[in-house]
Amino acid sequence: MLVVTCIAPACFAESASAADEAAELTPLEQAERMAQADAAGAVEMATAVLGEATASGDRGQQAAAFRVLAISRYFQADFPRALEHAVAAERLYRELGDLDRQAGLLSLMGAIHGSSKQSDRALEVYQRALAVTREAGASNGEPIVLMNLGKTHFDLGNYDEAVQRYEQSIGRFEAFIAEGRPVRPDALLFARMGIADALLRQGETEQAIERAEAVLNASDPDSLNYQNALAILGEAHLDRGELSRAEEYLNRAMNEAERTQRPAKRADTLKLMARLAEARGRFEQALLLQRSVNELNLEIYNERNSSELARLQARFDTDLRDQQIELQALQLQRNRSTIIAVSTVAGAALLLALILFQLYRVKQKSHRELRVLAETDPLTGLLNRRTMYECLSGIASSTDDAPSASLCLLDIDNFKAINDQYGHPVGDKLLVAVAEALSRNIRAEDRICRWGGEEFLVLLVDRSFDDAVAVARRLCEQVSAVEVDVGDAGVAQVTVSIGVAHFTTAANDAEVIRRADAAMYQAKLDGKNRITVF
Repeated sequence: MLVVTCIAPACFAESASAADEAAELTPLEQAERMAQADAAGAVEMATAVLGEATASGDRGQQAAAFRVLAISRYFQADFPRALEHAVAAERLYRELGDLDRQAGLLSLMGAIHGSSKQSDRALEVYQRALAVTREAGASNGEPIVLMNLGKTHFDLGNYDEAVQRYEQSIGRFEAFIAEGRPVRPDALLFARMGIADALLRQGETEQAIERAEAVLNASDPDSLNYQNALAILGEAHLDRGELSRAEEYLNRAMNEAERTQRPAKRADTLKLMARLAEARGRFEQALLLQRSVNELNLEIYNERNSSELARLQARFDTDLRDQQIELQALQLQRNRSTIIAVSTVAGAALLLALILFQLYRVKQKSHRELRVLAETDPLTGLLNRRTMYECLSGIASSTDDAPSASLCLLDIDNFKAINDQYGHPVGDKLLVAVAEALSRNIRAEDRICRWGGEEFLVLLVDRSFDDAVAVARRLCEQVSAVEVDVGDAGVAQVTVSIGVAHFTTAANDAEVIRRADAAMYQAKLDGKNRITVF
């Protein structure tokens, strides 16, 4: 994860020297060292230290324990708890006057917000981190905070500001090198790569190529910076119409992504390859590549979703265990009582009933959360792809001779250009706004899901095919009316291309999806912002 690479020097323990290795580590030092490889074990160790520190009133140890808990929860992708622990640690360090540690915790909080797609909040926290870092005189952490500010501005689409912050970060790194101080090469290259990416988004293709080639030549082939440089060079040459050069770099990027087993980078590269195929007029190949992107993104999403489900289940198990411990403690206290008045017995029984009821509510709430998480897309709140497959299989397996159902596959037109111009937060807002517009214009018995990155699939049931086509036209019109405020730039608007296909007794669900997909792609080729019927 790129954010982890950036914040590590500011927040996490640095590599130990030989003398440090020889010394015996404290439990918290051990927990911090193992946080990335064994986050659950680190949480257990830090929790034990926190309990002891709280009992003894040692606020310094409490702060240190909260800090390690925040780092461990971050590596578990449990961002709500990570933020809760980081806030507690930052407050204690502030009260203790430890500005250096406070700045590190603010940087971690910025990373948590960034990983949670809350870039506005991340920007605010990183700016506080920079101010505290400078107040503390902690110059070692300053270039890292500046680099994270650059990345956050990039995510917000503020490319000029991103370049400025990246340049400041590089300047601080180069000053350290001149002073003979150690500098992490990957962090310096990350900042230089960020400038190349921002320049490309601004249309400064020649400068972007020059910067990316410099990063490529200086990077380890196993590093993410190396693969990012290959992808940027491929995209830059593609933008310039130099298709052979673009193909060369993109093939290298794909080979490296497969060799190092980075599925997200494979998906990004495949998307650029689809653009390359389209630029060459190979529309069928472009369609196949885009399908591969969708399938790979679905695999990545399902893997992350499974991890989140496991985390939520573990949290439920922990809550359940805590409730059981409370019940056992109550029972022991009751057994030790030699004389119990009737009123006390009644009170204990009532308390026991309340605890059992609370346990039931925790269990039910966790089950609901698990079910919602398993069935819905976290950004739009629509059904996810897996749940829609279940709905489609029910239609296709219907015993009716002629199922009255149709599919509308919608793809937002020019969505990449919108992300590049306004930034991903605006893109996310548009996805949510489109989802809301679609949901308002279908019936309760119909189904809608987020099918891919900017694709939506609508299942229309108990309708004739003519009715389904009329609904598709209405959806196309309603989406074109969607607007999202982008500040000084005014508003962002989108259109969609829609492919419509009808269920028949001769076509299973996969075939109907394929037909809708082919129709949607034809709508793109015919000029976008329209519907095409298979």
